[in-house]
Amino acid sequence: DGNVAKTLVNLGIVYLIQDKRDEAIACYEKSLEIFCCLGDEYNVAKTLVNLGNVYQVQGKWDEAITCYEKSLEADRRLGDDNGIAKTLNNWGLLYRDRGEQDKAIYLHEQSLEIYRRLKDDRGIAFTLEKLGSVCEDKGKLKEAISYYEQSFKIYRRLGDHHSVGTIFANLGVLFTRFNQPEQARTFWQEALTYLHPLPPSKPSSSG
Repeated sequence: DGNVAKTLVNLGIVYLIQDKRDEAIACYEKSLEIFCCLGDEYNVAKTLVNLGNVYQVQGKWDEAITCYEKSLEADRRLGDDNGIAKTLNNWGLLYRDRGEQDKAIYLHEQSLEIYRRLKDDRGIAFTLEKLGSVCEDKGKLKEAISYYEQSFKIYRRLGDHHSVGTIFANLGVLFTRFNQPEQARTFWQEALTYLHPLPPSKPSSSG
């Protein structure tokens, strides 16, 4: 039943954390079969993305793309815009891994458009960050900086200090690559303040 399928999904996640990818795939495939029999398209779509992500890590691009395509079809039948946006981003990450940056940008831009329509700030920030990474890969310095800046401003507003620190670290790497050490150092220092904040000072004991 549905509970068995959900348990298999959770077991697949554990196997993935343990880097047991074949076992994770087996769990996802069994859960997918159950969800399909139940006509549970929402969980079919989610499980297909999980399965696609494992194939992507394994470098099985065609299998991953097939999973993403089927997930998108299910999300569109459901009218699940959030699911569509997430799948498009995962698919974009695949193309970035394959070195097909233009395809990655196209998919991330579609995802960004949906997140903006949904007013999903976290989704917007995440997608802007990924667009920055792809532009960095392409050597497009100004575009990458623009995307990263837009992303960290949203993350900062959301109070997500770890993501802000990660983006500052990315900017440090970017400026190092483009031989601008002073700006790189500034961003590395900013990254440290967000990723390793100083502990609050202890109050002095009164006599």
